Amino acid sequence: MLFLDGVYVVDSPHDNRARFHWVREPTSAQLTQLAHTTARRVGRMLEREGLLERDIEQLDFSDVLDEEDPAQAMEALRLSAPA
Repeated sequence: MLFLDGVYVVDSPHDNRARFHWVREPTSAQLTQLAHTTARRVGRMLEREGLLERDIEQLDFSDVLDEEDPAQAMEALRLSAPA
């Protein structure tokens, strides 16, 4: 498997050549924030589709999240079968 340490970007609309731009690895805090954001967005989408039901006892679960354990974002929601 190949992992790049950057991204390819077309810098100019007149020049279609993609150039590689090196980027630093994400920090632990950035990865944690990404996991929380992803869990929140996926949870809201699943709720809209009727595939997920928010736990009534934890309507706002942001205050129970442990910054060291982003998996709690999904544990704060309870799966339920569609009615």
